[in-house]
Formats: sequence, structure tokens, C-alpha cells
Amino acid sequence: MTRASGVRAGLHCEWFRPPAPGNRPVLVLLPGLGGSVRHWWPLLRRLPPTTAVVAVDLPGHGSSPGFAPSTVELAIDRAAACVDAIAGDAELAVVGHSAGGLVALAWALREPARVTHLGLLATAARITPHPGLLDRLGRGRFDEAWIRGAFAEDDHGEPVRTVVEDLRRLRLAPGASDYLGLGGLDLSARLGEIRARTLVVAAWGDPVVSPRRSRALAAGIAGARLVMVDAGHYLPVARPDLVAAPLQTLLDDASIHCGGTR
Repeated sequence: MTRASGVRAGLHCEWFRPPAPGNRPVLVLLPGLGGSVRHWWPLLRRLPPTTAVVAVDLPGHGSSPGFAPSTVELAIDRAAACVDAIAGDAELAVVGHSAGGLVALAWALREPARVTHLGLLATAARITPHPGLLDRLGRGRFDEAWIRGAFAEDDHGEPVRTVVEDLRRLRLAPGASDYLGLGGLDLSARLGEIRARTLVVAAWGDPVVSPRRSRALAAGIAGARLVMVDAGHYLPVARPDLVAAPLQTLLDDASIHCGGTR
């Protein structure tokens, strides 16, 4: 898969196989708190080379300038402008991990006609960032040992280092006490409005987003397919092998429809 990267609509992004008429929906990838496009590289190597993909660094994340958006809606504004600059008005399959999953969920609610497919990885309808993490980010003091608790015991060091390096690059606005306004956001009551074909992947060993809450997320979306995997929180970067097949099924439209399996 040939990768291209650059700045579109003021954000750093990477894209793979530019969209062409007749293709399936363009796959849009949104990492979790502090993450960058690097979180998706292991997964992308497992997708067919015909898949059209746009991966985005939100403001203040990775190689994008500025500070992290103060609300999810602002995050969608910026991500959508970046995707539009590459994919035009193509239909989208928006996939998000953790806090990125909540952004993806809100995007599907905002643009139901365009977001036709939705992938929600290790996420829930409400996520409150760990105050200890926000405090450490604000002071620039955290290490691999603290982050490793969100990984499965057998995950090797490279995924942990990737997450830590990206968190160290995250730029919160001065004085920020929240991330994307998640502290006051709960989309539970709106799950019944989702019309996109939806995949929810939850990890049994996730200490960040309880698998119980991810299962509740899937139960609230009509026809959503729930896949439970034996892993920790950072699925895209640490266990792409467990995500690739369900995600490919989502893109192929097989088994994911109203009344589909759970």
C-alpha cells in the first residue's frame, strides 16, 4: 500500500490509494487521546491495497499544529475539512479508537447520510479522561510504566513507546482541564439515531474503557455487530491482527446490517 502524507485544511494527514469513483466508502481513521496516524500503521498493513484510507492528526496531535480542540464538534469540523480536501464528497466509513471513537460516533450523528459505516474500537457513549493522565500531560510527567497498565501483559515494547511518544507531543490549550470537552458529553440517549452500519470491538482486558460499557454501546445501536477480543486498550497499535478481519467485514458490508449478529 503506497502511503502519501501532507497538510490538508491545516492538518497533517496520510492517505492511501486516493479515492476513485465506484470505490467503497473512504475509510477515515481517528486515534484516541493524544494519538496520531502512527497508531494505525500496523492495521493498515493488514488491509487490502484497494482500500481508500485517510488518517488524520487532529489539531494539537502528532504533526498537526495548534492545540487540541475544546469540543468534539470542533474536532469533527477540522477532521471533516481535511477529509474533504482529499476525498471530496465521498461516503465515509469513520473508525475511531477510544476518544476517537466518540468523535466518530458524533460525526455519524451529525452527517448520517455521509457516514454510512462506523467502527468503534475500545470506546463508549461516554468517556471521562482519567484525571491522573490529564494532570501528567499538563505537567509533562509520565512514563512507559504508567501507560503500560493499559496494555495486555504480553504486548511488546514498541506499541507502548509509540503511545508514549505521541502523548508527549499532545498539546492541550493552556489551562485546559478537559480533553475535547468529554467531561460533559454523553451520547447514550442518541444511540438509537445511528443509521450507519456499525462495528463495535471491545477488549476483555481493557482497563480504560470497561468492556461492559462497550457492550452497552453496541446494544444501543440498531444492528451493530459486537466483537469481543482478548487484548488491552490500545487495539489498533498493539493488536491490529484482532481488528483487521472485523473491520474488513464492515467494509465489505457482510453480516453488518439491521438485525445483524452480535
